[in-house]
Amino acid sequence: MAFAAECEDITGDNRVDIFDLVNIVKHWGGQDPKSDVDNSGTVGIEDLILISTFFGDCPEIIIPQCTIDAAITETCICNGGEETFGYCCDFGHSSGVCIASGEPPNPDIYYPDVLMVAPLTLLFSGIESSAAGGAEVVEYAWDFGDSGSADSQTDEGMLVAHRFDNDGTYTVTLTVTDSIGLSASTSTQITVDAFSGPVYYVANSGNDSNPGTEAEPFQTLSGARSQIIAAGPSLQKLLLKRGDSWSIADSDKFNLPHGTFMGAYGTGAKPIIEIGLNAIVRSQNPSDKTDTIRIEDIHFRHAVQHGTKAYINAYVPGAVIRRVTIENGGIAGTLQDYGLLLLLFL
Repeated sequence: MAFAAECEDITGDNRVDIFDLVNIVKHWGGQDPKSDVDNSGTVGIEDLILISTFFGDCPEIIIPQCTIDAAITETCICNGGEETFGYCCDFGHSSGVCIASGEPPNPDIYYPDVLMVAPLTLLFSGIESSAAGGAEVVEYAWDFGDSGSADSQTDEGMLVAHRFDNDGTYTVTLTVTDSIGLSASTSTQITVDAFSGPVYYVANSGNDSNPGTEAEPFQTLSGARSQIIAAGPSLQKLLLKRGDSWSIADSDKFNLPHGTFMGAYGTGAKPIIEIGLNAIVRSQNPSDKTDTIRIEDIHFRHAVQHGTKAYINAYVPGAVIRRVTIENGGIAGTLQDYGLLLLLFL
């Protein structure tokens, strides 16, 4: 238990008596901070009158003991000393948190440099967040500032992903809490652009000499790819008609050019792409983020079981494969709305 005096004690003996009066007389007319009780700037009769009202022992105020192994939230006594912040540890405590400084943690948000076009699935990391003085970051709480998407606006964890369904500017906030209960937040703004570019359609009933519109679609994947390349670099969507199917020959490489978003249109079952032995579906230029590919609502089928090599190679940072069915020798699996987010930290 510890005590603090609260009175006009000039001499520091925890009581007001004749010695305090003598001290005022000694500095009469002068400027002594201790004797100038009324803070007028000059020691005089007002100070003498004021201090006489406090004659006697000073009242005692009890300062409580700190809670052991807990953060200090108010002035208290820890291990015999008066503390106002930090963490109070028992004597001999060996836990790392007991050398914590009481400083709040330092949150840090990282996300990769990818093509920011909606719908965008983006990976966020708080791995570079840190805590002071030997404490550890133990909680990561995210708010993506996005109430208009199917994904939850909030999440928890060191590494999280969020899908922004719509274009706009979003404030992403990370709040971290350390092992002594201290928290801190940081925010960053990200801008997601709307898709802007041509849309090409492909259907079994089409013709590669067509302009690739929904009314006059292309017929083959290779024909559509040639037309896209001829049109020049840009973002574009390549939509395959539901219920139709195409094939990629053995050892062929179907390079999706210029940042293609591949998906489906119409009604019915997902369009099917039969992938031959050692065939590859991939981005044309994996070193350029503008060539990021996104594949949605396609059924990739390889008739022979595992071991014969058929690839969907989307190794560009930010590439997303979503609601895609992958079938290998009759064994099929479907990636749901979140999908597969690939190699975002390259």
